[in-house]
Amino acid sequence: TVGKTSQKNLRTASLDPNAPAAGLPVPRKKPAPWALTKFSIPDIELETFVVQGVDSAALRRGPGHDPNSSLPGQGNCVIAGHRNVYGSFFYRLDELIPGKPIILENKNGKWTYIVNSVFTTGDTDLSVLAPPPNPKEPVLTLITCTLPHSSSRIILRADLQTEPQ
Repeated sequence: TVGKTSQKNLRTASLDPNAPAAGLPVPRKKPAPWALTKFSIPDIELETFVVQGVDSAALRRGPGHDPNSSLPGQGNCVIAGHRNVYGSFFYRLDELIPGKPIILENKNGKWTYIVNSVFTTGDTDLSVLAPPPNPKEPVLTLITCTLPHSSSRIILRADLQTEPQ
């Protein structure tokens, strides 16, 4: 599939610091600075790479960082992913319970977030994209659909546990 091939290319690029950023989507507007980021959720056996962007082309390649959101370790870092197509990276997202770790790692550091809630909301609910109430307490928000062609979204919210390592 497109998602798995793109992830293979991203894994190869992550192993070679001199490799060009092959396989990354070309942004339509200037995104936040984004480093190739490894993303893992041990409890659902997910280990993948996050691409920059949440448009259709980006999400075919893997979970995508919303360029309008914060970077890992800051504010509200928002990552969206498909549940049913293009690698189905977030297929098991709804299995996570509070207290479980999510790890993001790139050349700038390593961040461990701890799941605090998983809930369902409508696809027009933009409140999940808002900055956290306390800017000194960064959060991670993961977004995926509930079912194919559904207007509901599964939202996972996690709190930063560790500072960059």
